Amino acid sequence: MAALEVSIDAVFAACEDPADVAALARMLDGGAAAGAQNDATGESALMRAASAANVDAVALLLERGAPWNALDRQGRCAGDYATDARSQECVDALVAAGVRAQLLFGLLETGASTEDRSTETYLGGVATFDATGETLTDESGDAVMMEWERPLMAAHADLMLGLFPHPACEPLAAREDLRVLNVGHGLGIVDGFIRRHADRLADHCIVEPHPDVLRRMDDWRAAERVTVRGETWQAALADPAFGPFDAIFFDTYAERYEDMRTFFKALPRLLTPGGVFSFFNGLAPFNPFFHGVACELVRTELAALGLECDFVPLKVEQMDDATWGGVRRRYWQFDVYSMPVASFAGAEAT
Repeated sequence: MAALEVSIDAVFAACEDPADVAALARMLDGGAAAGAQNDATGESALMRAASAANVDAVALLLERGAPWNALDRQGRCAGDYATDARSQECVDALVAAGVRAQLLFGLLETGASTEDRSTETYLGGVATFDATGETLTDESGDAVMMEWERPLMAAHADLMLGLFPHPACEPLAAREDLRVLNVGHGLGIVDGFIRRHADRLADHCIVEPHPDVLRRMDDWRAAERVTVRGETWQAALADPAFGPFDAIFFDTYAERYEDMRTFFKALPRLLTPGGVFSFFNGLAPFNPFFHGVACELVRTELAALGLECDFVPLKVEQMDDATWGGVRRRYWQFDVYSMPVASFAGAEAT
C-alpha cells in the first residue's frame, strides 16, 4: 500500500473518537506515524487518545510502537493525560506498557534518578555534614540525605520492627530476637529509630562504606548488639556468614537501579521466612507517572524472587525552597511517598 499523507490533526481527531478506532488503524496502515507529535506543543497521538479516555486507541498506538514515555513541551507524558482524564483503563494500559519496556530495555538506567555519578566517585570524595548535622552532601554539593526524610525513616523503622500497620509486619510484631540490616547509614536517622527498640534486637547490622560517615560512628560501634560493617554491600554479600535477617532496609547513594536489582537477587538468601524488605523509594522522582511505572517494575521483579510487594502511600509535608538551601538540587518533588513493603514467604514461594 502506498503511503498516504495524513495530517496530525486528522490523526488526533481519530484518537478522540472511541467509536471508530478502525479509522485510526487505516491512517496508521496508510503511513501515519504512531509516535507523531505536534511540533508546537509536543502533544502526541497517544496523549490525545489518553486525554479522550480512548483505551482502544491507546492500545492500538502502543501496539504500533508509540513511545509510552514521550514528553510534551510541558514535560508531561501520556500517563499524565490519562490521569487527568480519570481513565483508569488508559492508565493501566500505559503502566503495563512502561513495565514491559523497562523489563526489555532497562529504561530506569537512563534518567530514573539523580544518581549520575559512580559509587567510586562518591566514596573517593568528601562527604560533608552541615553545622546542624541535618544535611549530608557529597563533594559536588548534592544531598546524600536530609532531615526532611525523618518521618519517612520513622515509618521504615516501624516496618522493620513489626510496628507498622501492615499485614507483612505481623510475623515480627511479638519478636524479641530480631536481626535487622540497614544498608546505608547516612545521617543515622533510621538506625536511631531502630535503636530505640534495642531490647528487641538480637543483632542490628549497619553497612556503611563512606569513610567520612564511618568516622562519626564510634558510638554505634560501641553499642551492644550492633555490628558496623565499614564496606560496600557488595563486599558484605561476598561473606557467606552475612545474614540471614528478619528485616532489611536499603538506602544507598550514587547507585543505579541495576545495582539495586543485584541486591534484590540476594534477598532470598538474606531474608528469613516471614522477613520484610524495604528501600528508600526515590525511583523516577521527577514524574509521578514514571514513578508509578517504576513501582510496578519493582513489584514484578520482586514477585519473581518470591517476595510480595505492596506500596503504602505516606504524606510528605510541603517543602519550600528553604528546605533545599545549601544543596545543589532537590531530589524529591511529590507530596506522597510510596513506601515499599515486601514480604518473603520463604523457599516455598520461589
